[in-house]
Amino acid sequence: MISPRSGVLSLVAKRHRRKEISAAQVREAFALISKCAPRLFDTQLRLARALEVSLHYQLSLWDCCYLELAIEQNCVMLTADKRLFRATKGKISFVRLLE
Repeated sequence: MISPRSGVLSLVAKRHRRKEISAAQVREAFALISKCAPRLFDTQLRLARALEVSLHYQLSLWDCCYLELAIEQNCVMLTADKRLFRATKGKISFVRLLE
């Protein structure tokens, strides 16, 4: 089974392959993710709210599951997804672009 940590690191590695972030940034993300092992949450309970966020910001439902969880937990959300960051910039202050 792939852990949530592996999924996030896979996305970060993909950004590097696309030459969107540097190897140093990938290593920084790995260090941060390793230090802050994610907790698992049931998305079923949060899906309706994530759908509303998706409709409002015109983002994928998958991205909005993470975004809704960050809203609920009142925590910073790190992303290497520039589209997600641009869509929320100035509207949701806790979304940070991993650079």
